[in-house]
Parts: sequence; C-alpha cells; structure tokens
Amino acid sequence: MLYHLYDLHHAMLTPLRLTAETLQQVFTHPLVPASYTRLGRVVAAGSELVERATRRYGKPDFGISVTTIDGEPVEVSVVAVARKAFCDLLHFQRTTTRDDPKVLVVAPMSGHYATLLRDLAATRSIDWFERSLLSTVPVAYPGFTRRVYPGFIQLGGFMNMNLDRHFGSALKHFQHLVRGDGERAETHRRFYDEYLAVMDLPAEFFLQTVKVAFQDHALPLGVMTSRGRAVDTSAIRTTALMTVEGELDDISGPGQTFAAHALCANLPADRHRHLLQREVGHFGIFNGRRWRGEILPQVRDFIRENR
Repeated sequence: MLYHLYDLHHAMLTPLRLTAETLQQVFTHPLVPASYTRLGRVVAAGSELVERATRRYGKPDFGISVTTIDGEPVEVSVVAVARKAFCDLLHFQRTTTRDDPKVLVVAPMSGHYATLLRDLAATRSIDWFERSLLSTVPVAYPGFTRRVYPGFIQLGGFMNMNLDRHFGSALKHFQHLVRGDGERAETHRRFYDEYLAVMDLPAEFFLQTVKVAFQDHALPLGVMTSRGRAVDTSAIRTTALMTVEGELDDISGPGQTFAAHALCANLPADRHRHLLQREVGHFGIFNGRRWRGEILPQVRDFIRENR
C-alpha cells in the first residue's frame, strides 16, 4: 500500500514539476531579457530545485566510451555478454589489446539499507520488517505485484542520516545557480543524479540479508550456507584480498570491511592488503577525484601484483 501511495503522490506533483521545468527553461533562455537579471536567475534556480526534488531518477548511464592507455585515448564499447532476470554481464571492450589482467566487478544491490538498519535489525523480528518496510510494485511498472523493499524508503533512510548536509548542499546549489557558477552547479547535478537513483530490492533478498548478516551473524560464526553447502572462509588459500575503507564513512564504518582479513586467516600474509583512505566518506571511496587519483592506483597495482 505504501508504494501505491508514493506513486499517487508523485503523480499529483506532476503539474508542479512541469510548471517548474517550464519556468526554468524560460528564465535560462538567451532570448529572454529577464534571464540576464538577478530576479530571473533566482526564479530559474528555484524552479530547478523544485523540478529536481520532484522528478524520478532513473538508472544512470555508465558513460564509459573512452579510456586512456599509455597516454593515448582508446575507444570502449559496452557489450552485453549475458542477460539475466535481475542483472546483465557487461564487457567493457577496448579497441586495442594489451596483456592486462581481466577484472570482474560485482556491484552491490544498493547496499545502503543494511547498515542503516543494523540497530533495528538486532531488535526487530523478521515479521516486523515484512509488515513495516515491504510493499508491492504498483500496476504499470515492470514486476508489478512483486514484493520489494522500495528504493524511495532506502533513499529516505540514508538521506535522513545527514539531512542538514543535504539541505546545505541544496542551498549552495541555489547560490551557484544565481551567481552563474555553472561548473559547481554541474558538479552538484552529477553527484545527486547518481545519489538519488535508487532501485527496489526483492523482498526475499532484503529479508535474507537482515536475518543472515545482522541477526544470525552466520558468516563470522561459521554457520553460513549457500545452496545447501557450508561457507568456509578458512578454505580460501590461493587468492589475494584487498579491502578499502573511508575514514569518514558513516554508512559502512571503518573496521567492517577490514574484518574480512580475519575471516580469511589462511591466506599468506603478502596476499593481504588494507587501505584506510583519509578524509573520504562512503561515496568518495569509489567515486570522484580521490578515487581516481589516490585509491584506484593502489587497487590497480594490487591486481597486477597478484594476477
């Protein structure tokens, strides 16, 4: 029922959103004299904030069409190697070949909700999670009638953790728009286009994660099973393990990822590496300037050393 009410609320905001979008386009058009005045910029900035606050954020594009090898640009094409019900296996194929190790990147399914609910998860029953957080997909959407943990609930959860920060960011965005600071305004747009794009999680996946990871503590206690087989992390002996954490991460705090090294105790010492990146939060670990300039080079070197 909650999902249906959310969808109805969003539909009711459509006239407001379209009006705001129209005003924003009018008061930024170069042929409209008012667009060069401060009042015009204020109207355009406010209209953009309203439009962005009421729109639906779809899945962003990867946007990887070129990479750099030995200082030279190389084209990249994205090829779907396999398509499954809930995911695709994509090959980012370069137009040139080089003896580089192949890397499989497995993205987490959202990932925010689990840590946000870890205090709730220890005190509430699975029945409570089913009653309070799950809903069915409304008609006219792919997967309608399927039970899910809606993305908009997840988004509300991790935005409320730093609501003052998000409000301040929106205010700065407004000021940048009024001043005509296009570069900083576009940086804000790029970040929140990614941040606000959330996906629904299948109910089965969500409930199993809460129970196995945060109630039963099955993996560290050595009682976790997968498809009827016991999961024994001590049997991992020949691979290499690198973990990366952010000093300012308030979603997956320092130490949570590092614990993987103790679970893989039979790996040789030189196959372990941990990086605690200073002055980086949750989203800065694998996104943005610090990732590209400081974290990625260490991950890249570790992969090549242990190929």
